[in-house]
Amino acid sequence: MTTRRIFDRQTPARGRAAAVRWAAERAADVPQSALYLQPAAVGDTTVTDEWARHGSRVRLRLERFRTLVDELYEADTYEGPSTYVTDAERRWVVSDALTRIDDPDHPLYSEGEPAAGLVDQAEELLTLLEFAGAITATEVERRLAREALDELGRTLSRFVAHVHDARADGFDEPKTFRSERFRHVLDAGRPLVRRELAATDVVVVGAFRTLSAQERDVVALLADAFDIGVVLARVGDGDVDGVPDVADKAERDTATGVDHAVRGLCEWYDRLGCTPSPSADDRGSVSPRETAAAALYRQDGGSGDPVALGDGVSVETHATVQREVRAITRTVRSLIGDGVEPEAIAIAPFDEATYGDRLADALRDADVPVAHGSDRSFFATTTGTLFEATIDLGSEPDRLAPLVRLLSNPLVFPSRTATTRKVIRIAERSESTRTATLMAHLDGNAETLVREVVAACERFVTTTDVDAARRRLFDDIGVPTTADGTGLTDAVGFSRGVGSRERRAIEHATEVCAALAERREVAGGSDDRGMDVESVRRALDGVTVRVSTGRTSDAVRVCSPWEAAANPVEHVFVPGSTTEHTPSPPRRLAFARPLNDAHPDFEAADPVAATRYAFAQLVASDAAVTFSAPERDPDGDPYVPADPIVELERVTDVDATSVGGERAEPATVTDVHRSLARAIDTGALTPETVSTDGETYDIAVSEANAPSRLANGVRVSAARASDEVGKYDGHVDPAVVADLRDGGRPYSPSRLETFADCAFRYYLEHVLEIEPDDPLTLEPNALDVGSYVHDVLERFYREWRADGHETITGETLAAAEERLYAVAVERLETLRAPDTAFHDAWLDALFDGLRGADAVADDPEPTPGDPDAPA
Repeated sequence: MTTRRIFDRQTPARGRAAAVRWAAERAADVPQSALYLQPAAVGDTTVTDEWARHGSRVRLRLERFRTLVDELYEADTYEGPSTYVTDAERRWVVSDALTRIDDPDHPLYSEGEPAAGLVDQAEELLTLLEFAGAITATEVERRLAREALDELGRTLSRFVAHVHDARADGFDEPKTFRSERFRHVLDAGRPLVRRELAATDVVVVGAFRTLSAQERDVVALLADAFDIGVVLARVGDGDVDGVPDVADKAERDTATGVDHAVRGLCEWYDRLGCTPSPSADDRGSVSPRETAAAALYRQDGGSGDPVALGDGVSVETHATVQREVRAITRTVRSLIGDGVEPEAIAIAPFDEATYGDRLADALRDADVPVAHGSDRSFFATTTGTLFEATIDLGSEPDRLAPLVRLLSNPLVFPSRTATTRKVIRIAERSESTRTATLMAHLDGNAETLVREVVAACERFVTTTDVDAARRRLFDDIGVPTTADGTGLTDAVGFSRGVGSRERRAIEHATEVCAALAERREVAGGSDDRGMDVESVRRALDGVTVRVSTGRTSDAVRVCSPWEAAANPVEHVFVPGSTTEHTPSPPRRLAFARPLNDAHPDFEAADPVAATRYAFAQLVASDAAVTFSAPERDPDGDPYVPADPIVELERVTDVDATSVGGERAEPATVTDVHRSLARAIDTGALTPETVSTDGETYDIAVSEANAPSRLANGVRVSAARASDEVGKYDGHVDPAVVADLRDGGRPYSPSRLETFADCAFRYYLEHVLEIEPDDPLTLEPNALDVGSYVHDVLERFYREWRADGHETITGETLAAAEERLYAVAVERLETLRAPDTAFHDAWLDALFDGLRGADAVADDPEPTPGDPDAPA
């Protein structure tokens, strides 16, 4: 019988330390004798550094569930990653399956192509079924029948059947889903595990928040073969002072408070037979922060007195998101100046979209080393905009906008920038939206370039082999790729971060195009019909590119709160602690909600409970934690504090502090200028002192005259900080104002409107008197057309009445038409309009009736009822 231990501590770090020490004592002194299954939020160095305190690094093997199962599967079947369905391919399979549903009463039915949101939710539903153990259509129907969901079982089984059919039809060789590889390993059982992990003596399962049914089965399989220890971060420990102890074991083992997020895992570890370690020497004393964290969301406990947290936890509010980011940046810069290692600082926003890039940019501006990774939509990359413009231009070759977007892309013809810039300049002057009009104003190399680009885009959207078309497109428009067309060279000169992002984007695009070409070939699409270009767009739209900025070590980490809680840090900043910037329950398919309530295996993820759980772990940790929140949004409306912040204030003596001033040392060059300007205004420094001590201030700019630049910056900052308008505020000289106001008369509404619309344009046109380039118009505007027609008709009737005619009769119609045509031609010669305004096509449309009348005049007896006869 193997040993099964649970190391439930209030923080992941303490549970991990106890489990690693226990495993090191049981593992033999041979390579890979200890296997550690780590959650995604835990870094490799976090576990290896902990292990290094107890033994040699070679004894430790780090794995994640996915990689471990894939290795075991490959060892048993000799089928490697080439036979696995990738994430992108899985999405296409699900999308294809949705298009095969032809029953309008099916809840997943959609007319035409399924929406991206429907594909996402259908894919999540499929994953939920698979990792609950229901992989095939028959298994889905049987499993849901056991849960008294017969009708839902039949509905979902049809969808799952379509998924497997779409996979079989889409690939020429069988490919497996990840859930099927889990199933194979579980079916192979203990013999496979013992054979492939022969050197393993002990297994440690890291501090997971939740495990799927298949992942739990893998843990049970490992527990049957090896001694196993599981780590569980259980914040609401019953031994914590101030929280009532529970004598009954069953009631105590029930997760309450913030531990509701790991309730299912607690119960399953208990059923697995995991028992606490008999020694309690690693628990140590309980801190006030642990007491406070355990009391969160427990209305039945405590003495009623608030817990005193001391200086370890604070809550701040700032006027706006921008000021919040600047304040965090200054504080981080100050901490590093005081000797804190950058890698000991983590900034952990719940709202990555709002805060991630802002924080990374602000830290870089402050010369703080930063490590930040985020997911970006494919079409938000430079490569993505290239494909989007290509598809748009190829679908509508006469549209000017996608042509300009494509030629503006730095990946397109990087060696012919002079020609592309010329085309773009002329296109921006054109009021036409058509490529044909632009071509009339180009010549030589520019015209040839545009024709080549348009032709290349048309070939791409009409191709039968999208992968070959991608390679040819890159060649035709000069994208600097590697010899095999799957990489990016250094010809463009991107920064390291941008270059890495674009290389990944091109790799993803290559994979997508190759997979689409393969699916078309397998499906028998060998005819001459081009591939649906919208299918290419949808496939690329589902791709995300992982963007990593900064260095990987010795840097401040911008990460998720779960990563900050799971890895050792000394200072944690959690910005955006408002209801708007913390997770809320996601929208789900209404018809599938009974499935979530039917069994714990189908239970949907609860992001609100997960947020509370991570919040409590940060409160209980040893790091100095600062929760901050903006007070108002850009419209001036107040933000609502996040629910965990309100709960923390209820349980402890912590109150939110509004931070209005500059508390920390300056972080950026602008901060230095502003702080020195304030010092001069208050008399703490003189301009002479600033100039003399310029080299000593914290502004590191290479090859710059620091004293002069510093003095100039201080003057600008001081002037702009004043309530009065100065020479650095962009005001107009009084002499210029007097000249423009025409003797003191007020400005006309049109001038005010021009200034309000664009002050720079007003300055160029009315002060410097620089006229803009003439626009290249395709046709006259409405005023020109109306004036011309009115002038022609007025002159015609004057001359017609002067000749003695009162009206136009059948006998005088031919003469009237000739006179009207003559007047129109005469007035056209005096019309003031660009030469391109009245082109031949416009004249043909305008004078068609008059020219037709001239032709009819040669036929004295038109056929009755002839539609070409004059009225």
